Amino acid sequence: MSEIEEPELRPIKGGWGAYAKHWGVHGKTQEEAIANFRAAQQRHAEILARPDWMRHRGRVDFTGTAEDLARAFHETYEGLAPQFGYETREQSRVPWDEVPAPNRLLMIAVCAHLRGLEEDHE
Repeated sequence: MSEIEEPELRPIKGGWGAYAKHWGVHGKTQEEAIANFRAAQQRHAEILARPDWMRHRGRVDFTGTAEDLARAFHETYEGLAPQFGYETREQSRVPWDEVPAPNRLLMIAVCAHLRGLEEDHE
């Protein structure tokens, strides 16, 4: 979100709505609706600025593939490890796409097994 989007203001029952292309907020007054819009923009920008492992918090889609789950696990594990006084191996302390294939395939297989999926891991 590099540029600031201006809201479209519309009266709604009990106040005002401030709308962007795919989302909106409301307030009792136009000023409150605009302030809520700016606050939502700021929260979104802060989320996008977080490392990938922090973006997954409470938002992992367990209906995705086993690889999606393994990727989320890897990024979260590597991101949280220092908070627990644990230093992961340098070889695995890399973005998902750079994790050595045997490690990546093992994590995918574990996630598939735990979810009871029949997936090809070759």
